[in-house]
Amino acid sequence: MLLNNGVLQTGSWANQNTLNGDYIGVLQTVATEPFTLQISFDTVAEVQALGVDYLAWVSAGIGAPDKVTYSASLDGKSWTELGTVAQADARRYEAIATGMDAYHFVLETGAPVRVKYLKAEFERGFNTDKNTKFGWVAFDEFTVEGALTSEQPAPVFNEVDSATGIRVAAGLDTVPAGAHLKVEPVDAGDAAYASVARAFRNENVDLAAFDISLLLDGGTVQPRGVLNVAFPLPQGFDAAKTQLYHVSPEGEKELLTAKTADGLLNAELTHLSLYVLAQPKAGAESGGSSSSAPSGGTSSSSADTSSSSGTPSGGAGGASSGTAAPAPGMPQTGDAFPLVWVTVAAAACVVLLAVLAWKKNRETRA
Repeated sequence: MLLNNGVLQTGSWANQNTLNGDYIGVLQTVATEPFTLQISFDTVAEVQALGVDYLAWVSAGIGAPDKVTYSASLDGKSWTELGTVAQADARRYEAIATGMDAYHFVLETGAPVRVKYLKAEFERGFNTDKNTKFGWVAFDEFTVEGALTSEQPAPVFNEVDSATGIRVAAGLDTVPAGAHLKVEPVDAGDAAYASVARAFRNENVDLAAFDISLLLDGGTVQPRGVLNVAFPLPQGFDAAKTQLYHVSPEGEKELLTAKTADGLLNAELTHLSLYVLAQPKAGAESGGSSSSAPSGGTSSSSADTSSSSGTPSGGAGGASSGTAAPAPGMPQTGDAFPLVWVTVAAAACVVLLAVLAWKKNRETRA
């Protein structure tokens, strides 16, 4: 393992031959696969691309790896794989000297990745017969494209709101250093409750809404990665029926994946804003009607029990609340007897019209 010894970060590429020592060679008999190259930075780097250059000299028994896997870390202990580059996708520079080729295994990250440590893992490449490996692997510069910041990784984050019991936890460098958790319950009458009422306007549910944010230097910030958020179940909420939603300022809601354990509803979130715990009101599942308001205030519209239970209100054996009762004496669907007489009467009218038309035509001729 090479750790920041400068040999792979000189800023110059290897010469066109291996005799001057620009390439570093590893022999199978003195090293154990997989091989690892690791570099570190004094502060956090925002990386957009990285790569290692390898030599291929078949006649000398030196081959490029079949693939190279890159990983990143903020503490040198927990690693996140960034991706793998196959030899077929590497940038190949043919005939840099007689019988020699160079391969540059470049990985582009897309969005900048905050790192303090980077590593490349690889093995000796397979020979042209694809059955045996080359005896040697030789590599040159470990290049990194991006920007070096003046920051150190932000510490692990773990805060609990004392009023609501909501806990937010995050790994290293996920929450900017100095940020603090803020949770505000959203009740009827609050400006944000209009979005909640709009999102659940057709549902007969109990609600508990919270505006969750991270404060830093007088403003709000968002996490750089995943947060683990735990919501204590409000009094009267059933863990088996409670669901978690994100509600936008426009009143659009999104059902989120959450798991319950030890009286907490746990979710992995990448954005903090307005979140709502919702469960069907008592009796809503059985089709019973309820005029009581959701938790937090008065509903902005009448409850629709079919939205929460999937069954029209009234249940089995009762008339659906969405169907008007027929007027007295009106033929019913499926009642064949009145329909038969309606059909006969219609046929009789057709015959009578035909007779009158024939009679008038006859008088005209006369």
